[in-house]
Amino acid sequence: MDSTRYTETVAAIVGRRIKESGSNVWETAKKAAVPRTTLQRRLDAPSQYPFNIAELARISDAIGTTVGEIVRQADEIVQKDKK
Repeated sequence: MDSTRYTETVAAIVGRRIKESGSNVWETAKKAAVPRTTLQRRLDAPSQYPFNIAELARISDAIGTTVGEIVRQADEIVQKDKK
C-alpha cells in the first residue's frame, strides 16, 4: 500500500467529515484539543504531516465518527484506486 496515498486519503476524509458535521477547522480543533495550526497542517500537507492516532481519535470524536470508520473508508478508496 502506498502510504502517501493513504495519508492523503485519510486527510481528505477528515476534511470532508468536518464539513459534513457542520463544523470548521477552528471549532473542530478546539473541541478536539488539537492546535488549530496542527489540524490545518495535517489537512493541507498530509504527506509531510500525517495525523497521529491520538489526534485522529480526538478529531474523530469531535466530528461524530470513529477512527475505525475513517480507516475503513480510506482502505476502500485506496483499494478501489488500485483497480
